[in-house]
Amino acid sequence: METVGYKQTMDEERLINLSSALVLAQKDFTTIAKNQGVKGASYSYTYADYATITSTIRPILAKHGLAFSQVFKVTPEVGLVLKTILMHRTGGVLESEMPIFDAGALTSQNDPRNKGMQYFGSKITYARRYQLSAILGLATDDDDDANSADGIDAEIKEKRKPKYNLFKQERPRMIEAIKAGKSPQELLDWVQKGSEVSEKVAKAILNLGAEVGDEAG
Repeated sequence: METVGYKQTMDEERLINLSSALVLAQKDFTTIAKNQGVKGASYSYTYADYATITSTIRPILAKHGLAFSQVFKVTPEVGLVLKTILMHRTGGVLESEMPIFDAGALTSQNDPRNKGMQYFGSKITYARRYQLSAILGLATDDDDDANSADGIDAEIKEKRKPKYNLFKQERPRMIEAIKAGKSPQELLDWVQKGSEVSEKVAKAILNLGAEVGDEAG
């Protein structure tokens, strides 16, 4: 029977290169915003969705010569398997395989687990997120005490960011940051990572560059 789990195929030098790059990437990974929430009858937790995870990690992985790919294969013994591949530019490869559905769930219309393509798509997205987080050592979920894995019904809601209302207090510090070389767009991006910024405040932050230029003139 085919083995499902982690495997690596490379020489010692490539393994060292990949491991060293992963160490540096993990050092650079920032806290990933948990932008989704799940609320059940007796529990709740938050997590980062797949799009948020990938948009956060891709620039950091590229900086250190790393990239990932996620592909599928079907085997008679295991069924549908998700393979996540972490690659280094020198050729080092680390792979992780995770079964998603067995053959019966995929092929039999009478199988109770065959709930249609939307159900399959949801399970695949879940697997991609968990496997990618695992291979990179990311913490992207609260512990839900295995409620979701046990199939307990839950309602998924988008977790809204708190409104940003500290512009007046932080304005002098932002001006100093611009004078030191930061761009207004960088400051706005930084604020928007953790807060919901109104259009009025966003424009005010972007206009700080002009104000600093006028002072310098």
